[in-house]
Amino acid sequence: MNAATALRRTALVAAAMAFLLLAAGLGFYVARTLLAGYDRDETLLPALTLLEENRQIMASLQRAAGLESPQGLLPYYLERIRADGAPKHSALRQQIDRLVDNNTALVTLLSKYLPRARHASFQRAANQYAEYAASFRDRWQSLFELFMGGGNLPTQAPQPPADIEAAIRQELR
Repeated sequence: MNAATALRRTALVAAAMAFLLLAAGLGFYVARTLLAGYDRDETLLPALTLLEENRQIMASLQRAAGLESPQGLLPYYLERIRADGAPKHSALRQQIDRLVDNNTALVTLLSKYLPRARHASFQRAANQYAEYAASFRDRWQSLFELFMGGGNLPTQAPQPPADIEAAIRQELR
C-alpha cells in the first residue's frame, strides 16, 4: 500500500466519522424537538382543561352563593356549616374538594413542564399558581379546625394569578 492510498483511506474514514457525528447531532436535535412538542401537549393541554373546569366550578359556586368574588367562598362555606351543619352542605364541600384536587393536579403538570419552559412569563405564572394553590389548600384544610374552635378565616384570601391561562397559551405556540 502506498502513501496516496493510505491518505485516501484516512480522508475517507475522517469524512465518514464527520458524517456520523453530524447525523447523530441532527437525530438528537430532531428527537429533542419532537419530544418537547409532545411534552408541551401532554402537560399544558390538560392544564388548560383543569383551569377551565375550575373556572366553571367557581362560577357555579359564586352564582349559588350570591358571591361577588371567589375569595368569599370559604368564609361563606364556614358560615353555612355553622348555621345548618356540615352534612347539609356536603355537595358544596365536594365541589371545593374538587377545586383543591384540580389545583394539586395543575401544580403537578406545571411543575413537570417548568424546566422546559421557553418563556419567563410562564415560569413566573406557574410559580405564582403553585403559591396560590398551596395557600387555598391550607385555608381549606384549616377550615374545619376553625369550625370546631369557633374561629374565623383570615380576611386576606389567596388570589389566583390572572395571567396563568395566557402564559400557558403562549407556551403552546
